Amino acid sequence: MPIDKQKLLQRKWPTFHFPLAQEIIDRIPKGEEGEIKGEPVRVDDYGARVTAKKGFQYEPPPWPEDYLTAYQVSVGRVDAVALPFEPGECAVKAMVKTSRGVCYGITGGAMSHLFSFDPAAKTVTPQGRLDGMIRKNGMAPLADGAVLWAAHLAGGEGWLYVRSEGGSPEKICCPVKGEGIAALASSPDGRQVYGISDRSGVFFVYDSKTRTVAQKGAVDRDGLFSSTLAVDDRGDVYGGARWTRLFKYDARNGTLAQLETKAPLLAGREMYTRIDALLFDPRSRSVFGGTSDGMLFQFHPENGKMISLGKILNQPRIRCLTMGGDGCLYGIAGKDCCHLFRYNPADRDLRDLGMLFVASPRAWNGYEFDAAVTGPQGEVCFGENDQISHVFVYSPS
Repeated sequence: MPIDKQKLLQRKWPTFHFPLAQEIIDRIPKGEEGEIKGEPVRVDDYGARVTAKKGFQYEPPPWPEDYLTAYQVSVGRVDAVALPFEPGECAVKAMVKTSRGVCYGITGGAMSHLFSFDPAAKTVTPQGRLDGMIRKNGMAPLADGAVLWAAHLAGGEGWLYVRSEGGSPEKICCPVKGEGIAALASSPDGRQVYGISDRSGVFFVYDSKTRTVAQKGAVDRDGLFSSTLAVDDRGDVYGGARWTRLFKYDARNGTLAQLETKAPLLAGREMYTRIDALLFDPRSRSVFGGTSDGMLFQFHPENGKMISLGKILNQPRIRCLTMGGDGCLYGIAGKDCCHLFRYNPADRDLRDLGMLFVASPRAWNGYEFDAAVTGPQGEVCFGENDQISHVFVYSPS
C-alpha cells in the first residue's frame, strides 16, 4: 500500500526532548563558561550545557520522583562518621568488638591508625598510630578487652601486636618466619588466635596466655587458600583451600584437614574463584560465606550440607559479613559500587538493599567496604576502604 504523503505532511510530530546533533548550536562542557545570548541553555545527561537551534525544544525528560535516589538504601537508617585521619591513611581494613562490647577498627595506607568507635553515639576516637602495613582481616579481639592485630614490616614479614584496654601497642612475635599474615580470627573465649601465613598458607595458633605460637601445617599442598577464617562456638576453625574447598581445624584434637565440601561457584571458574568472606552464626550453628564470584552460601558443619543462597549483584565479590541484632545476615557485595544486602534465615529472603548513602553532615556515597562488625545494640557497622573513609552505621529499624 503506497504511503499518503499529504497525510504524512499534515501529521504533527512530537518535539524531541533531546536535541540531535544537527539541531544544536553549541555544546559547552561542564564547568566551562560561555553561552549564546538570547538562546535557552540546558544541561544534558552528561553535564554539558546545550543550546538548541531556534524552533527546536529541549527540556529534560520527566523522570520519576525517585529516579535519582532509587539506588540508595531506603529501608532502615544510615549514618556515617568521618574518620579523623589524613586522606590516604584512613582505609578501614578490619573491625572487631571486644568481650566488653567496645568496637575497634584499624586503618591501612601510607600510615596505619587504631581507633575505637561508639555506634550509638556516632563517635570515633583515635587510639594512636601503628607501625607497618595493615591488611584486610588482620585483627582479632582477645579476652579482657584487649585487641591483637597483624602488621607487615619491611620485607613483608608479619608480626603480631597486642594492645590492652587503655594501654600501648606491644610487639609480640612473627608466627611464620619470612612470611606475612593473611587473616586472623579469635576463639570464643578470646584466649587463642588463629591465623594463616600469606605465602605458603601455614595455619598457626597463638596462645595469648603463654604468648606462644604453634604451627599446624599448610592448609593446601600448593599454597592455594583464601584470606578469611570463621570460628564456631566450639573453637573449630573453617577456611578456604584450593578452588573453594573448605578446610577445618579441629581445636580439640589439634588437627588440620581439608573437607570434601566446596562452596558454590560459576561453572568453569573453579580455578579462579576464592572464598571472600566467612562468618559463623551461633543461632543456626552454620557458616555463612561469600565467594569472589559474588555467590552467597550457607554451610552446616554437623551434616556437611552446603546450600547456595544465590548471587546478589551482577558484580563479583562479597567483601564482608556480619549478623545483625535482628537475626539477619548483612553484608557488602560488589567490586566498585558496593551494595548492602540482607539475608533473613527465618524466611530465606535475600535482598539487595542498595548503596549506602548519607546526606548529612555532607552528601557521601560509600563505594568500597572491606570490614563489618555488629555493635552492642545490634547496629550493623561497615568500614569504608577508600582514600577518604567513614564508618557507616546501619540501623535496620
